[in-house]
Amino acid sequence: MDKGAEHTDAPRPAPASLDDSAQSTNAQRKPGKKRLGWVQISLYIPEELRTKVKMKALQQNRDLTDVVAELLGEWVDK
Repeated sequence: MDKGAEHTDAPRPAPASLDDSAQSTNAQRKPGKKRLGWVQISLYIPEELRTKVKMKALQQNRDLTDVVAELLGEWVDK
């Protein structure tokens, strides 16, 4: 029996998204990298909404942080 076939600790590749080009563009910004003048917040949203928001951001090749900042900015300026 091939010893490598028994068990492997190698990481599995990430599942393909709807648009791989969006994923590679969004990956250019390193997760966890701080932005000057920005603060990190944590909040709870419904799981279904999170899924829809992430998918739409990927389809539009947008960073989720930028989408949320834009929408919150529009909301407070009303």
